[in-house]
Amino acid sequence: MTTPLTALHHGDAQVNTMRTVLFVDDEPMLLAGLRRSMHGLRGEWRAAYAGSGAEALALMEAEGPFDVVVSDMMMPGMSGAEFLRAVRERYPATVRIILSGQADDRLVAQCVEITHRFLEKPCETATLRATLEYATSIVFAVRDPAITALVGRIQRLPSPPQLCQELEQRLRNNRASVEEIGELIGRDLAMTAQVLKVVNSAYFGLARELETAQEAVAYLGVEMIRSLVVLNGLTEQVQRQGVPESEIESLWQHSLRVSAAARDLAELEGLPRAVVKESTTAGLLHDAGKLVLAMNFPGRTKQIIADAQARAEAVAVLEREVHGCTHADVGGYLFALWGLSLPVVQGVAWHHAPVRQEPPALGTAMVVHVADVLVHDFFDEVEGGSKPWLDEAYVAAAGYADAVPRWRQALEHGWCNR
Repeated sequence: MTTPLTALHHGDAQVNTMRTVLFVDDEPMLLAGLRRSMHGLRGEWRAAYAGSGAEALALMEAEGPFDVVVSDMMMPGMSGAEFLRAVRERYPATVRIILSGQADDRLVAQCVEITHRFLEKPCETATLRATLEYATSIVFAVRDPAITALVGRIQRLPSPPQLCQELEQRLRNNRASVEEIGELIGRDLAMTAQVLKVVNSAYFGLARELETAQEAVAYLGVEMIRSLVVLNGLTEQVQRQGVPESEIESLWQHSLRVSAAARDLAELEGLPRAVVKESTTAGLLHDAGKLVLAMNFPGRTKQIIADAQARAEAVAVLEREVHGCTHADVGGYLFALWGLSLPVVQGVAWHHAPVRQEPPALGTAMVVHVADVLVHDFFDEVEGGSKPWLDEAYVAAAGYADAVPRWRQALEHGWCNR
C-alpha cells in the first residue's frame, strides 16, 4: 500500500506532513522566480528561500530538516558542493538536488558524489514541480522510523553515478534513440565492458555474441541499461571502500540470476510489459542494500554474517535485530532517493516481505520475491546461515499457490539448458 503524498500512516491515524523545500541561490532574481513557480503548490508545500549556504544552514538549524533542498552550485563563500556536503552530514534523510547552469568539471564531480538529482538552469516550472513531487512521494512511501534512524548513522550514503545522471538528463530532455544511448554508454569503457559481459552471459541466452554498446541497448532496453549503470556505479563506490572483490562478484552473479528469473516468471504469467521491465530491474538491484551496509558498517556486517551462520538464520533476520531494518529496506530507501520508479523501489524493499503490498497480487514485489527464493534454492545459495523462505501464505492469498511448482520447473528447465 502506497502512502498518500501529504500524509504518513502511523497505526490507523494519518499525520499531516506538508512537504518542505528549501531553495538556496545567491541570485535574488532566481529566488523570486522560484517563489512564483512554487506559488501554485502552496497548499502542498512549505517553501523557504536562502541567499547563501551559510544562511540556509542557519535556517535548518532553527527550523529543523527540510524534506528537500535545492541548491545552486556556484555561490560565493560556500559553494553548492560544500553546502550539500554539510546537509548530508547533518540531515542525511533530506533529498539533495542541484539546480545549476554551467560549472567547472571539478565542482560538478564533487556534487555528483553528494546529490540525489541534478537539474539544469533554466528549469521549466513543470520539470521542477515534477521532480519535487516524484522524489518526495516515493521516499515518503517507503520511509519508516527504523530506516530513517539507520540512514542517520550512515556516513557514506551513495549518490547516483555521473553516467546515470547523464543518462537521466538525456532521456528527460529528449526522446533519445538507441544509438544515442549506446554512444553515451560507449564513452565509459568500464561500463561498456560490464554491459557486454552481462548481455553475453548465459542468463540471456543469446544465439550470437553482441559486440557494441548500441547492440546491447537495443536488446536489453533502456530500463535494464539504467539499472546496470546504477548497480555498476554503486559497486565501484563500495569497492573503493575496501569491500572484497569476491563479495561484489558474488552479488553480481546472484543479482543477474534473480533478474533473469524475475523476467522469465513475469513473461511466463503474461504480465504487462511494464511489469516485466520493472521486475527485471528490481531483480538486478534487490540486494544492493547489502553493499551500502557493508561499506558503512564493515565490522558489524561481518559479525551479522557470522552470527547468522552460527544460528542457521538468514542475514535479514540478524540485520533487523541489529539495525532495526534490513538490506532490503536500505536498498529501497536509497533507490527512492535516487528517483527510481515506485514499483522498482517496492520490488527491492519488499523482496523478502511481499506481504507489505496490499491487496495480495502478482506484481513486481511478489515476482522478485519468488525469483529470489527459487534462485537461492536451485543454486544452493545461502544468506548467512539459511536460504530465504517463500511467503506461501501471501502467494496463496494472491491466488498462485498451485503455480509455484510450475514456476520452479520452468526456471530449472531454463537454467539447465543455458
